[in-house]
Amino acid sequence: MEYNFIIAGNPLKAEISFYQHPITNTKKMRNVNLKCIAEMIKQPDNEKITKELRKRKITFDNTEDIKERNRLKEEYRKFKALVFDCVTFSGCFGANRTDAELIMHSGLVCLDFDHVGYTLASLKERLIEDKFFKALFWILCP
Repeated sequence: MEYNFIIAGNPLKAEISFYQHPITNTKKMRNVNLKCIAEMIKQPDNEKITKELRKRKITFDNTEDIKERNRLKEEYRKFKALVFDCVTFSGCFGANRTDAELIMHSGLVCLDFDHVGYTLASLKERLIEDKFFKALFWILCP
């Protein structure tokens, strides 16, 4: 498991671009705000695919055979890329998700912590106590 942290300068005015799955789709569907994203995350369809992704992760995590584990891990990665929609927390983009198409930065930064060397709970506590770190919300990802 990993935590993604979203830090905001002015989150109420932030707009970000939304893209329908798969992740290779670079054509923007629309711009949305964080409230809209939170509502989308809670939808039953997203809950269902998140549970499936977590189940797949548990399966490859608990597989001892390295070849089989790598195969399952690749299936997990492909599944995640195919079924989850995508947002660009850094801002609004034009028609395509490229550096040249960035229209306006949102003031948001999404930090993804993997392999940090200590527990995620202790990392979260350390960040909460940090006076320079302002987290808008925390997402535990599969």
